[in-house]
Amino acid sequence: MSLAGLSVVVTRPAGTGDALAAQLDAMGAAVLQFPAIVIEPLPLQATAADIIANLDTFDLVICVSPSAAAQLFAVRPQPWPEGLAAAAVGPGTAAALRGQGIKQIIEPTEGAGAEPLLAVPALANLQGRRVLIAAGADGREVLEDALRARGADLTVLPLYRRVPPPDGQRLFDWLGRHPDAALLVTSVAALDHLTGLATGANRERLLNTQLVVPSPRVVKKAEISGYRRLVQAADASDAALIAALEQWRPEHP
Repeated sequence: MSLAGLSVVVTRPAGTGDALAAQLDAMGAAVLQFPAIVIEPLPLQATAADIIANLDTFDLVICVSPSAAAQLFAVRPQPWPEGLAAAAVGPGTAAALRGQGIKQIIEPTEGAGAEPLLAVPALANLQGRRVLIAAGADGREVLEDALRARGADLTVLPLYRRVPPPDGQRLFDWLGRHPDAALLVTSVAALDHLTGLATGANRERLLNTQLVVPSPRVVKKAEISGYRRLVQAADASDAALIAALEQWRPEHP
């Protein structure tokens, strides 16, 4: 289906929304990439350095985002330990791992996120297995709780924190020229950052912009924050976000 005439803002961190933006562009949409999250690497403390140097002592490493995969390999340039299983929460993260030469990756068969990954049979029983989560500084409660409930000996390795962009003027100027735009927001952190950037007339414009979000959690946060126009995609994958745009588009030619 063509998205010609539709204006779309992709808010994923820099470098992680390129494939989605390219696909939207190929479908005829006018696209702005405005990263709502800036990835800031955390200083590597002694404990973290020891974990990274001894990945071969784990049975499974789970990366929760493309940024987590990128940061993990930025601080560990050594080859991936032979036989160490890797898992990704979705296709974007899996692609980032494959880009580092990892061929065998556990990933959801459909969708993206903690719940789709946890539905993979290979993660049904983790009794006695050492599992490492490579992640940002927060936001993993669902995944952590489920893995521990399944018996995993769990270690969490925070590699970065997510901070807001310095200002939102480029976004607000663009929304002023594209008042019917759809804003793709795939996490609560991204939504909070966008909301925090907006004041006065820009805030009113933002709250009245069409949001496409991936989960009930983000929907709830958006409603609490005062956003008025919401569409929920099936998940945070590129395919699900585009499908949500296609479903919304017929009502907004």
